[in-house]
Amino acid sequence: MANTKSIKITSRKNYSDYLDYKYDICHISDGDLEFITQSPIINNVIAYEDCICATISLSKYHEILMNDVFFMKTIAKNLASKLSKSTQNQSISLNYPVENRLAAYFIVSHKNSIVQDNFVVVAELIGCSYRQLQRVLKLFLDKKYIKKIKRGTYQIINLNALNLLGEDVYQF
Repeated sequence: MANTKSIKITSRKNYSDYLDYKYDICHISDGDLEFITQSPIINNVIAYEDCICATISLSKYHEILMNDVFFMKTIAKNLASKLSKSTQNQSISLNYPVENRLAAYFIVSHKNSIVQDNFVVVAELIGCSYRQLQRVLKLFLDKKYIKKIKRGTYQIINLNALNLLGEDVYQF
């Protein structure tokens, strides 16, 4: 598990001391919807790499943050981005099976026939569950479209087969 550091926000005056706006470090990963609706958190966030995690006591600072224009603009941008990605993924999900979407991902993501990625993120990106993605990876392995090199790394063996599956999924 990655190391985390908590940053305590002590007052509105000191808010900018902790979040560096110049470099856009203020990134809201999860909890934005729960913050706005004041509903219980239903998802967990897992860090797969070392990172710095800033936490804010919502019960203590909810009112201050709700009235902070920069913070609310950041929340709005983040929600808009999530909605846009979700809408795009949903429309692709409705039109193509996971096999086609994963094949298209391999086509556009490979470098010298190697695809190396965090496949939990890939599942989210192509709009399926991680379990569905694992089933299709196994299918691709069984059909010899790809070969597993190590965790998160695959070599494309049959690019033509993947091209046939994924050629119409994404229009550029």
